[in-house]
Amino acid sequence: MNCPVCGCSETSVTDSRPTRHAVKRRRKCLQCDFVWTTYETTVNTSDFNRIVSSARARLEKAIKDMGVIRDYLEGMDLETRDDEDEMESELLICSDKCR
Repeated sequence: MNCPVCGCSETSVTDSRPTRHAVKRRRKCLQCDFVWTTYETTVNTSDFNRIVSSARARLEKAIKDMGVIRDYLEGMDLETRDDEDEMESELLICSDKCR
């Protein structure tokens, strides 16, 4: 474990106590004397796989949604350009008739 302040790898555990879901440890850096607390837990492999699977599914959905949004916005951009071209054509026709 590296010290979060100075990055030194020489640390010691000054206190260790079990809690409801983890082990609480007080650590001290042997170089700068900074003291901090860590909570250490074990991860069940099936829980980890379930979390990764869920995150992957949400990410894939977000990517798909971004594609739909991009396509929609690109379609709007083309529609706007078509409307501007039609307006220019109508203005040219009108200016030719008015002469």
